[in-house]
Amino acid sequence: MATKGFVSRSARAERQDDKSRKGSVDLPIRDLVSDINSYGRETVFTTSSCSGRVSLVSELTKGKRTKGDAKWVLMSHEPIGGDEIVQAIEKYLAEADTSLQTLTLRFEPFILAMECAQLEVASALLKVGRDAGFRESGIQIGKRITLSIRCSIRLELPVCKNGRQLVTKEYIHELAELCDEKFDENFQRIDRFHRLLKPKLEKLCATRRDSESRHEGGGTRALVAQRRDAKALKDLLKAKKWLNQSIRPAAEGGKIAFPVTSDFEDASVEELKKALGIDLELITLDEVEDSNKAVSPYEVLRRKVRDSVPAEIAEELLVDLPRKWERLGDALLVPKNSLVHEFWRDPERSRSLWPMVARTLNCKKIGRQREVQDNEIRESSAELLWPREGADGWVKHLENGIFYSFDFTKCMFSSGNGTEKLRVAGFPCKDEVVLDMFAGIGYFTLPYLVKAGAKHLYACEWNPVAVSALKKNLRLNGCEDRCTVLEGNCAAKAPVGVAHRVNLGLIPDSSLAWDAAVRSLVPEGGWLHVHTNCGSSKEEIDEAVEKMRTRFVELARESGREDAKVELGHVEKVKSYAPKVLHVVVDLLLR
Repeated sequence: MATKGFVSRSARAERQDDKSRKGSVDLPIRDLVSDINSYGRETVFTTSSCSGRVSLVSELTKGKRTKGDAKWVLMSHEPIGGDEIVQAIEKYLAEADTSLQTLTLRFEPFILAMECAQLEVASALLKVGRDAGFRESGIQIGKRITLSIRCSIRLELPVCKNGRQLVTKEYIHELAELCDEKFDENFQRIDRFHRLLKPKLEKLCATRRDSESRHEGGGTRALVAQRRDAKALKDLLKAKKWLNQSIRPAAEGGKIAFPVTSDFEDASVEELKKALGIDLELITLDEVEDSNKAVSPYEVLRRKVRDSVPAEIAEELLVDLPRKWERLGDALLVPKNSLVHEFWRDPERSRSLWPMVARTLNCKKIGRQREVQDNEIRESSAELLWPREGADGWVKHLENGIFYSFDFTKCMFSSGNGTEKLRVAGFPCKDEVVLDMFAGIGYFTLPYLVKAGAKHLYACEWNPVAVSALKKNLRLNGCEDRCTVLEGNCAAKAPVGVAHRVNLGLIPDSSLAWDAAVRSLVPEGGWLHVHTNCGSSKEEIDEAVEKMRTRFVELARESGREDAKVELGHVEKVKSYAPKVLHVVVDLLLR
């Protein structure tokens, strides 16, 4: 049980006070930190964090260095281009007294520090961190139990020393690309950690609540071990006077539960595990019959289905159950090859089973994924499986602090684009007008408005169902007054000469609207963020990007921008679209 001091410190963390130098939580990990501090509360809370950053840091070349002496010349929590780094170096050399200074380019990955109420909590979360790729994570035990989640994908290289630049501009551009690759890997690991962490936090919190409930109710607790380990556990419990010999041990399947005395502390479970080198579980005696319970929702579902249907069809249905799914608001979408047995289509036979599946998987609607329709508006083909009557596919989904409401049977929603939405949320759009072509339900429109703070946004969309959802989402997120919705063909509806930034979010190809995108930019030019599919090798990506850049130069000059130049800012690898095919976003700056 958490101490009063822990609870007090946890409350401060929930208000997002952060002990890092910045003093606040970085945008890319704000939802992750919020989840930890809301799920955990009396179990775990964060103390400091950094989402990962690239920086130029100036320090004394010789002599004793202190933390306060270091100065940031440039710092970003998102990828930046080589040109920006070169400009920062040139400005540093021109304006500062650098005769005794060393300027270092650094990439530092995600790091997260947490305080845990108990050692078993820290151990469980340590495993999650290492499974997500943060191999250098560790626990420190002192007056408090602290856990650090970190990894080694770092880069540190001096670029200037004593007023002299050590490397060429070309090499700096190579370093910038290397930092971009490290950002990609960093955010992928953060995403894996977040996905693995949520169910673990839920389980830990449930365990804590159950433990407190047992203590308050005076229930008898027991340690469960495999039969082969039973004698060693019993002997050690007796030696430590923790074995409650007034109650008989209980057996179930291949496990035995030994009752423990009232002075046995939950934290001692880890001590016994390490001493014996075995797996143990602390339960109450009335849970013994369920001590072999499944450790995942899938396994729980298998057991319940097996117990609920006639034996002659049980095995067929078990093969038919989903092992994974996508959660959208209160709906759960299973893969296209799941729940296809004729049993599920029979209203009478499956009447009682559907509600059981929904309760087990903690959802109110169940749908099945299908291929996105291969048409210009890329409609969803997902189907609503349950409930059959009086329900529709509308959901209200929260992602990165933004609400998306839509009918999943008519509008597609790709959770795999989450990292790109986070990147968009960090763009400096406060004084910018943005054009979002192929806006859909607001996948990128909303991050531009809600998070990036765009002054105004024009959203073009030709699917009337998506337009309806888009308008609803603008109201839902309180930003409809800063958005003009243009319904119809993007190439025909896009405004001319107003945008500082254009988002072209259609894959596999958005080239039908490239000419309109160029014409929509203000006279001085602006950014084009072009989504596309291409081969996954570096050579294939480079070839596709150069072909795209060249075509935009041609379009710009055809539109009257005779001296137009188009520079590559960044290539963002979003996700795998198919075997050896990547979904990427190409950032181009048209001047």
